[in-house]
Amino acid sequence: MDRETLKFLLKQPIPKIIGRLNTLTINKMYRILKININKKTVLPSDYSFPAIRNSFIDTNTIDFSKLKKEVVGYHINNYISHKFDLLGSGWIKYSYQTEPLGIEGVKFKIPDFCHEQNENLIDCIVPENQRKNARKIWNLLSKDYQPIDWQRDYKSGYRWDAKKPSSQQRNNLPEGADLKMSWELSRMQFLPQLATFAVAFPNSRKRIINEFKDILLDFISTNIPNHGVNWVCTMDVAIRATNILVAYDILQQLDGNGILSGEFKLILEKNIFEHGLFIINNLEYSEIITSNHYLSNVCGLIFIAAYLDEDKYTNAWLTFSIQEVLKEFPKQFYKDGGNFEASTSYHRLSSEMMIYTFALLQKVLGKKEHVFNEIEKIKWNIKPKLNWKSIKDLPNLVKEKETHLRLFKTGKFTFDIIKPNGEIPQFGDNDSGRFLKFTPIGSFITNIQAEEKYHNLKGYNAHFKNSLSDLYFDENMLDHKSLLAGYSGIFKNQEFRKYGEVLPLEKSIIETLANKQRLIAASEKDILINPIKYNYKDLNYQKTFIYELNHSINLNNIETSYYPDFGIYVFKSFKDDFYLSIFFGDNGQNGLGGHSHNDKLSFELYQKGASIFIDPGTYLYTPFPQIRNKFRSVSAHNCPVHNNKEVDDFKEGIKGVFRLFNTHRCTVLFAENNELNLLLEYKGVKHIRSFNIEMNKVIIKDRSNIRFVQNFFSADEFSNGYGKLTKFESVNISQ
Repeated sequence: MDRETLKFLLKQPIPKIIGRLNTLTINKMYRILKININKKTVLPSDYSFPAIRNSFIDTNTIDFSKLKKEVVGYHINNYISHKFDLLGSGWIKYSYQTEPLGIEGVKFKIPDFCHEQNENLIDCIVPENQRKNARKIWNLLSKDYQPIDWQRDYKSGYRWDAKKPSSQQRNNLPEGADLKMSWELSRMQFLPQLATFAVAFPNSRKRIINEFKDILLDFISTNIPNHGVNWVCTMDVAIRATNILVAYDILQQLDGNGILSGEFKLILEKNIFEHGLFIINNLEYSEIITSNHYLSNVCGLIFIAAYLDEDKYTNAWLTFSIQEVLKEFPKQFYKDGGNFEASTSYHRLSSEMMIYTFALLQKVLGKKEHVFNEIEKIKWNIKPKLNWKSIKDLPNLVKEKETHLRLFKTGKFTFDIIKPNGEIPQFGDNDSGRFLKFTPIGSFITNIQAEEKYHNLKGYNAHFKNSLSDLYFDENMLDHKSLLAGYSGIFKNQEFRKYGEVLPLEKSIIETLANKQRLIAASEKDILINPIKYNYKDLNYQKTFIYELNHSINLNNIETSYYPDFGIYVFKSFKDDFYLSIFFGDNGQNGLGGHSHNDKLSFELYQKGASIFIDPGTYLYTPFPQIRNKFRSVSAHNCPVHNNKEVDDFKEGIKGVFRLFNTHRCTVLFAENNELNLLLEYKGVKHIRSFNIEMNKVIIKDRSNIRFVQNFFSADEFSNGYGKLTKFESVNISQ
């Protein structure tokens, strides 16, 4: 535990300090004595891997009516050619021979062996004791298949060594190397997209099914469990298994030629079980904090245990993971529905985990309800513990109205914060993370336009010899309509209905997973805000900023949404194409702030199809800590700045990229349908910011006890998705 974490813990309530320090002390003692706290599950030598027998998606009910043929054709051709646009890489071929474009001036040389012939690759990238089996699997690949280099960061060119244990992959990484690049590729979120495309376009089915088979044979033979970069992070292992299983479920129903049966099916089943075994043995669990990582672990384990045949291990995984999802759901989502990561983008990631997992459980509990009464106890040396006594209660807990209401609120949160253009305000981190993806959301531009738009693609066309007339599908990471469409597949509430009509694919996937069980959540009363009197006498420094709207709005059309736990207030009128959201929450993660920014009192303003004031986004995490801190600093946001102070301090360097300890306090003083007053207190600063909306202008008035500047984000570059850097045409601000 570092010094900053200790300082933070010491500021917590006494009972919490004692509990956490006791846990830390015990853990430390075990490490000193070299005792493994969690004894990993070890399989008996004669263990027979369970088959994939269950299907939860009815391909006959998948609604692909709104898929655009040109978009689908584009993605099929690119995916089968192994061209992916991941985290700002551009649409490039992910192969051993691909030369990197470079990132922020950093570019690594491709190892010489990457130019070897395919038959020699196994010797170069697989541990010696695993080569015999790996080569056996490798030899099943189609002769014309071109392999993917799964260990590469395709932007910097840095390559991890798949022969080394996964525990060593993070050691001494050079500047510019980004683990997320390999992890994003290995999540295989393109596979469920390909599978649904195969349903929609029968002429592409055989091609897609063969590609699915080859992709998995390639990955399994060159990514030995517990080796290489793709078995480092349990979260990515869980997401990968989920995406493989969903894609397989769909494609095996279309596989009239038995391409996915026989030896391949046995290899896949063993590998999926190994994914489950890895997850249960490497849970991203901590007594101090659990986050979206641990949530993904248990959600992925539910998918694995649901699809695999029943035995004492898979049944234990299923009950344990349901137990933990039910515990984590109220821990990671506030009562108001907002997620505790202090990020609107991470809210989507975790909400996708919840909506797809709870939908699946509607059908699983029907197929496997006997498991909860007949489960065979196994030795459980893993933290957290499996409560064997309460297993029978789990199905009822999943079905509780309180669980359904909280699930509804997670979707209602996105519904309320979404802009008229379908995008969300970008408060907190955005790593472009998803759980499952189906409909591609974005628009076509040309390759030359892509290079002109995105600074991270400088030199893209010349380097990769792209044709200037070729199309570039520009995915919109800020458009969260697909999440709301998913909610329409399980909730009858009118909030989600129109999104299910626009994106029926997501709606139909959720419907079939949920066995067409539909829920309806009871509406709740709006949260009342009692005005708080404040003595303004000590606030001697004042400034007012007025933004003139380019068209008048009807104040009676404005609707407000207030999320006190998350800390966001929204004014919007779809009729007037007007939107204003303000962030005033804490740093999330119980104050540890892993995905928060110094964006308190910051806001986003949108009018008539144009973003006027926005958040700068995230851009990158670990490759360049100094850039990471620049994008989450107070000066990068639409905030008041006091003597260049950061509201909450972040530690410089790689160790501080996921910490922003909460020391500030925000208070809502007053709110009406067109006005909001907020108080921010930190490091001796007392600052009140007032927003007032009139028919033709927005007035922002600031008062403080020390000198300040009204900072508005006006830099040339902002990030609309992880790894993406584009130009924001800011308004002319004069004060």
